[in-house]
Amino acid sequence: MKEMKELSAGEVNFASLRDQAVRLIKNAILKGELQPGEVVSNEQLSSWLGISRTPIREALLELQKGGVVIIHRGKGTEVARLSRKDVSEIFETREALEVKSCELMIERMEEDSLDTLEAILERQIADASEGNQLRFLDGDHDFHLHMARCADNKRLYDAIEYLRDQTMLLGAYALRKENRMAEVIGEHRAIVDALKQRDTQSARAAVVVHLQRTCEDALLRVPGATGAVNAIVRSS
Repeated sequence: MKEMKELSAGEVNFASLRDQAVRLIKNAILKGELQPGEVVSNEQLSSWLGISRTPIREALLELQKGGVVIIHRGKGTEVARLSRKDVSEIFETREALEVKSCELMIERMEEDSLDTLEAILERQIADASEGNQLRFLDGDHDFHLHMARCADNKRLYDAIEYLRDQTMLLGAYALRKENRMAEVIGEHRAIVDALKQRDTQSARAAVVVHLQRTCEDALLRVPGATGAVNAIVRSS
């Protein structure tokens, strides 16, 4: 194995700017400042965010990998539209992955695993009381990824983590429903309680109910996702 090269100050600074650009662009989409289907240029984003074009370009490449934007060479970058089929596929995939993650967590979790999950939930309660949707979404992301991490299966974790950006975007749409944050807290509490009891059947059911409700609320609010709402996630 080759010796790892220490990053220079310039490389660290560039990575920091790229990560900052990723976060700012993602937050702009989550807050609705950039709408699905809207096309922006690197120059516009650079001017708006006050970040040079090179880290902006790298940030957009990363967001494209997560399905958040589509880069049209020479024409700008489009904020990705999510169709009903996209929403369906994302939640069908999440069901398969996260139910299994829940089962494995019960088998493999360490003693302090639930303490961490409780701390994340308490943070979400505080964010909800302050009406801070962006921090609440970060907490939701942490909650589900922590469960995946406790499953002790790297490939399963990577698959769930890969969907993180689209999952957060759909979560933002779902949170447009009045009192949805309070509902999510209740659904997360049901998951934690079942995990504490090591009740696999109840934990599976709680995860499925949570995903189903989020899917239905997102389908009602995703721009362009029209038509009758069907249950995407099946009870088990």
